[in-house]
Amino acid sequence: DMKMYNQGPSKSPAVNNVGGVAILVHPSHKALCTRVDVIFPGRAIALKVGRTTIISAYIPTCDQLLLRDIVLSKISAFIRSLAERQRVILMGDLNARSRSQIKPKKRVLLTARDQLDDFLQEADLCTPQESIQKRPTHTWTHRSSPLDYICLHKKFKASMHNYSIFKPPIQSDHLVICALIKFHFPKPA
Repeated sequence: DMKMYNQGPSKSPAVNNVGGVAILVHPSHKALCTRVDVIFPGRAIALKVGRTTIISAYIPTCDQLLLRDIVLSKISAFIRSLAERQRVILMGDLNARSRSQIKPKKRVLLTARDQLDDFLQEADLCTPQESIQKRPTHTWTHRSSPLDYICLHKKFKASMHNYSIFKPPIQSDHLVICALIKFHFPKPA
């Protein structure tokens, strides 16, 4: 009985009919969901849950660097527009490998990672799962490299206690990343 907030594929040629993004909410938290914003059609949506804004994003691949930059800029502007005390969780397919996975001659992959790093710095976000020690085979979410991330504001980095990766119940070339993030949510009225 999960509630799904989603933004399906866009018909705009600029976004190439992407599959869309979604956020699933447990029934016990439905009452806390107060607002849904489309940040970029088919690429990013935001759901306000209490004092936390959850953003689900699908960032274009590294062969679309200009579109990547536009989508990341829109998400960054949205995050900056939030209230100071608002907690932010950004999750999804960010299509950027970790630096340790990129061979030096792969300039396009390095550029994509540079874009992500610049975005994370501008939005004051971090990727805690890159600092949680796991065996290498347990950190990959796409074939042989991590592309999916959960990002938090730097001041909430310690809120992510652990994460796991598992095969999704639907057909996908990605694995599901699930994190234990401890925030205090007020009880629904």
